[in-house]
Amino acid sequence: MKRVLLIVALLFGAILQAQSQHVVEGSIDILADQTQINVVADYSKASIMNMTEAEYGEYEPNWAKAKPTIVSKFVDGLMDKIDERIIFGRLPHAQYTLRWVVLHVNTKGDTWSDIVVENSSGEVVLRITDLKGDGGTFGTKLNLMGDGAVESGEVLGKFLRRNLFSRF
Repeated sequence: MKRVLLIVALLFGAILQAQSQHVVEGSIDILADQTQINVVADYSKASIMNMTEAEYGEYEPNWAKAKPTIVSKFVDGLMDKIDERIIFGRLPHAQYTLRWVVLHVNTKGDTWSDIVVENSSGEVVLRITDLKGDGGTFGTKLNLMGDGAVESGEVLGKFLRRNLFSRF
């Protein structure tokens, strides 16, 4: 009986996690005919382990070197969960830019963020909120942040696959 309750609780939690993202501005359909989308990370509003990005950079001397790797992990997680109709990455000449706006990272690397998609003029054409990626359990703080970035990318990839690609 305890096993059944545990399984039901885990499934319920997974369903809630999968459905927590919301499109609050624009339409996801603008991405349907795209083949490439530029990805950038924005930590300007982030609270990283209760510090600003600048404070965290002073606390963690390897932050400047690790930050591009963490962003790459986000992209890897995203690409892992979608088919390759759209290539995401450092593509500055793409028509749209996906801005991964990191809002909070805790000590386990759990990452809360929003997604903002801008056109080439810098106008916001899509905003997705409430993206959460679970960090890890063991490793350095930067390693745990990388785990949270991968999971955040995977959550976004599943969201896009479910809401964009399943219709085509």
